Amino acid sequence: MKSVFAAFLCVLIILGMYLISPYRESKQISTVPAVLPACMGVTDYVLLRGTTVEQARQNLYAEGPAIVDRLYVKPGDEITQGQPLIQLVPLSPDQQSAGALYEDVQSAVSQISPDSVSAGNNVLNDELAAIVSSAVTGLSLSGERAEFQPYLLCSPIDGVVMKINCTAGQEISGVLPCISVSDLTQLAIQAQVSESSVSRISEGMECAVTVDALTGEDVLSGQIQSILPYGRQTGTFVQAGEIKTDVLISVSDPKGRLKPGYSAQAKAVVNRKAEALIVPYSCVAQDDMQREYVMIAENGRAIKHYITTGYELEEGLEVASGIRADQLLICNPEMVEHGDRILIQMEAFDDIS
Repeated sequence: MKSVFAAFLCVLIILGMYLISPYRESKQISTVPAVLPACMGVTDYVLLRGTTVEQARQNLYAEGPAIVDRLYVKPGDEITQGQPLIQLVPLSPDQQSAGALYEDVQSAVSQISPDSVSAGNNVLNDELAAIVSSAVTGLSLSGERAEFQPYLLCSPIDGVVMKINCTAGQEISGVLPCISVSDLTQLAIQAQVSESSVSRISEGMECAVTVDALTGEDVLSGQIQSILPYGRQTGTFVQAGEIKTDVLISVSDPKGRLKPGYSAQAKAVVNRKAEALIVPYSCVAQDDMQREYVMIAENGRAIKHYITTGYELEEGLEVASGIRADQLLICNPEMVEHGDRILIQMEAFDDIS
């Protein structure tokens, strides 16, 4: 009996020595990837998305009902101020057809999508308003010309022919513009900003503009020209969207490649820091109380440090307080516990997501 007890006691002693031995502790050491924070200048910005629009478009109207006699240009032609664009022959009162007026208005309205109008598309809403206005103008001009002699419509500006709404031999009412011309050196970005960000921007603020249709690498300089003093509901008749505010951004394109209708995005700079501490997103975790923390490698162990964060950037997350630039951050900190023994495997900042 004594021998059995002695053997059992020996087993307990050996097991206890193993549990407190350095050998066992070394077997529990984890190898973890770690990275140093990056010190860099950061720029905080608000992102605005929209399309390029014309700022100097001129619509040319017939002086009442007429027949299109000749067209001298086509869409895309570059023109100069005073250049003849179209020749028209006025119709006498007994030649005028109410059908031409009706067809012009019907054609114009049918081209406007109800979804676009309900979504607050300013360009199309402006066109709809122009149709009503020009219809009144066209009717008031009807029969004003006493002599029914051919006359020319000439360009009031240097620019480009954007649209022609008639063909040779066609009877027109004068409600719709015959030709639209624009100075394409005067373009802007019609963009939208969410209600959560509109208070962060102001008129005169600088923007970095990129346009999908260009190379994607060129950044154009822009400036916020105006911000509408109200928000609007985006979406359609059947589905409401976000509340957004329209913003007009002037843009400079020295190479002259920008065209109306291109998709564009602008980054409005709201703040700059010459130096900030940036860490990879994978180095930051949250505890059960939603407090953010990192694990620092100190003297061969993982040590928890609570942090406060700042800007969320593409490169990583700014840490405003809680760590120093010379401290090693353990990647995926939720995989280790405070006080765990660790071996460090150094990683490059750019290799950590």
